[in-house]
Amino acid sequence: MKKQHNPKGGCIINISSVHQAIPKLHYVPYATSKAGLGMMTKKMALELATDNIRANLGALETVKTDMNRELRENKI
Repeated sequence: MKKQHNPKGGCIINISSVHQAIPKLHYVPYATSKAGLGMMTKKMALELATDNIRANLGALETVKTDMNRELRENKI
């Protein structure tokens, strides 16, 4: 993106989850990686702004799937 001439710049979009800020039992590796992604995105936004490159983070809510059914039903 830095080497582009026309248009110069661009946008980086990282996808995270609410668990970068909201803790959940037994999710230490997952929450840690999401928190790291959040800080990385902030640093990228600061460092790349002078090159007209934006960095944004989407932190998604829970999606209703079978994978998290027990959590939604408070069984864990």
